[in-house]
Amino acid sequence: QFPEMNFGQPVASIGMADGVQQVSGSKKPVVAVIGDSTFLHSGITGLLDAVYNQAPMILVILDNRATAMTGGQQHPGTGFTLQGEVAPQVNLFEIVKALGVKRVYDVDSYDLDKTIEILTEASEIKEPTVLITSQPCVLYPEKLPPQPFDVDLDKCNACQVCLHIGCPSISHIDQTTEKGLHLVAIDPDTCTGCSLCDQVCPEDAIFEITHEHAPV
Repeated sequence: QFPEMNFGQPVASIGMADGVQQVSGSKKPVVAVIGDSTFLHSGITGLLDAVYNQAPMILVILDNRATAMTGGQQHPGTGFTLQGEVAPQVNLFEIVKALGVKRVYDVDSYDLDKTIEILTEASEIKEPTVLITSQPCVLYPEKLPPQPFDVDLDKCNACQVCLHIGCPSISHIDQTTEKGLHLVAIDPDTCTGCSLCDQVCPEDAIFEITHEHAPV
C-alpha cells in the first residue's frame, strides 16, 4: 500500500521527523511513531514545534496504556499512580487538539483496512496529522480476551504474507507444499487473537479457534 518507504530508529521521533520533513523537500510525509507514555514525558513539545513549523508529518501515538519500554509502569494516561491508586487520567486526544493539531484520528490498530484508509488520507494532508491507536499491551494478557487463531494447512499455500506482520506467534513448520515452501503455524499459547494475520491472509486459511474448532 505504501511503496518506497524507509524506516529508521533515531530515538528523537517527533522532533527529528519535523526536521527531516523541513530539510528534505520531499512531498511525501515523514511518519513518526511514539508510545503514549513517551509522548507525555517528552513528545508534547516536539509536536508543538511541528505545529508551529506546519510540518506535513504524520505522528502515530501507540496508546497501550502502559510504559512498555521499562516494564509496564503506570503513567498520567493510565488513570492510576505507580502505587496502583486511582488518579486523574489525561486525554491524549484533547492534548493533541490543544496543541493546535487540526486532524486527529482515533484508530483501532487491529482494524487493518481502516488503518490503511486513514493513513492514506493522512498522507495527503499538508500539515501535522496525528493518529492515536488504542490497543492494550500484549505483555499483559489479562487485558486481552483469549481468542487464539489457527491455520488450515489444507488451504495454506505458503505465500508468507502472514509472516510480514511480524507476529512472534507465527512461524514456519516442517510441512511443505509441493513446491517445497514451508507452511506456517500459529502458537495458540502466545496468540492474543488480534486477527491481523486473518485479515491479511489471501487464501482465507486462518481462522479463530472456537469451541467447535478446539482440540479434544
